Amino acid sequence: MSVTVDPSHLAQFGRVQFDSHTSTWTYHLNNNNPQVDALNDGDTLQDTFTLLVNDGHGGHTSKQITMTINGHTDPVPYTPPSIRVNVDAQHARHITPTITATTVQNYAHSMGQYAHRVSGRDEIEGHGSSEVFIVQGSLHEEAELKGGNDILFIGGRLTDEEIEGGSGTDTLILGAYTRQNAPRLHDHGEKLGNMELESIENVILGDGTVLKGTYHLISRYLTMGTTNAV
Repeated sequence: MSVTVDPSHLAQFGRVQFDSHTSTWTYHLNNNNPQVDALNDGDTLQDTFTLLVNDGHGGHTSKQITMTINGHTDPVPYTPPSIRVNVDAQHARHITPTITATTVQNYAHSMGQYAHRVSGRDEIEGHGSSEVFIVQGSLHEEAELKGGNDILFIGGRLTDEEIEGGSGTDTLILGAYTRQNAPRLHDHGEKLGNMELESIENVILGDGTVLKGTYHLISRYLTMGTTNAV
């Protein structure tokens, strides 16, 4: 007896492999499929494929398999709590939380660390300790943070380069983005727009919005230092 996948009735949202030695089949879901990626909690999608069975004696039959795909909602970005103050209207100042390369550098100095200003056109490679890297523009080569609790600030627009975290808790700060133009976080937090993220625990936007991870002292410090006069 032999079993094969019917080439004229393949799965639409994944790939099916059949192991003839163990007589088992495996379904691999394609998470990059737009219809799969659009699923939220409570949503379902059905996929079907057909197996062809030959008993070796001239007998043939087919079996249609139906898979139910359950959706998952990716985390929604949220803005950290605001600070309320009473001021004299005559001397009122509008507070605009802004995370820039300078505020990241000041944060590093306050923690006794050195902030490395690096070119986005060269590959970034950490050294295994807690480090701070600042890229003024966009990232055009891969970044590999090897260990510690690293911070990578990118001031320009997102590209499709990969950022790989290390063994600690690593933070990516996107200075060019706010809650209004936030890039889409998908694939369970492993992809940001077209950029691959590996072991990056925190993603913070330029206005202090925490896109991934939890609200912590880094976000609070970086959004407290800038005031613009009205």
